[in-house]
Amino acid sequence: LCAVDLCGRPYFVMDGYDFHTPSVGAFDTQLVKEFFYSVSYAAAMNLHFRILSGENDHHVIEGMFKAFGKALDMATQKDPRYDDVPSTKGSL
Repeated sequence: LCAVDLCGRPYFVMDGYDFHTPSVGAFDTQLVKEFFYSVSYAAAMNLHFRILSGENDHHVIEGMFKAFGKALDMATQKDPRYDDVPSTKGSL
């Protein structure tokens, strides 16, 4: 699962998975978390991953990138239900 909030406040969480191997091919699995952390802070977004299942690091990493792409696409689409930026700031 991946959730993206383009809120202007960076935060990153990755729950539910520890990589089993130090690398997938020539790619260091330690860089996955570092990459998404850096994207989160550079873009000032909240980015949350929850890995529900998986044993093969390659497939888990692939799923993370695909889920991130879909979540980011959804977060940047115009929602016809709103005329303005949807926010609860100041109303709760």
